[in-house]
Amino acid sequence: SHINAGKAQAGRDAHHVVTYVETKVSPDGAAARAAARRSLATWWPWADIHMEALGIAAEAEALVAQHGDHWPEHVPDAWLDELAAAGTPDQALALIERLVEAGSDSVILQPLRNDPSCLDEYAKWLMPRLKARWPG
Repeated sequence: SHINAGKAQAGRDAHHVVTYVETKVSPDGAAARAAARRSLATWWPWADIHMEALGIAAEAEALVAQHGDHWPEHVPDAWLDELAAAGTPDQALALIERLVEAGSDSVILQPLRNDPSCLDEYAKWLMPRLKARWPG
C-alpha cells in the first residue's frame, strides 16, 4: 500500500525493486555455503528485519544462544537458501530466479566481505548460467 500510494503521489505507474544478495559460488558447493554462513556472522546483528520477514526471528535468537560463537555452522540450509545465493552455480541461480519471480527487477550480487575471489567465481561459474537464463 505504501508503494502504491507513493506511485500515485508521484504520478508514476512503474515501480522497480532492486535486491542485494550476498553471493558465493563454487563447484564445491559445501565450501561456498560454509563461507556464506561465516559471512552471515558479520551482518546478522542488523538482520532482524530479514529474520522477521522470514518468520524465524525467535528461532534465530535461540540458535545464537544455543551455539555461541559457532552458531553460523548451524544455520539451517533452508535459511541460507533465503539469505544468500550460495553453493553450486545451480544453487545460487535458484535463489536469483526466486527473487526475480518475486518481483525483483535487478538482483545485485554482493561478494562476501574480504573475499576477492567472489568476482572471478561469478564470471566463471555463474554468469554463463545467468546469460543462458536471461539472454537479453
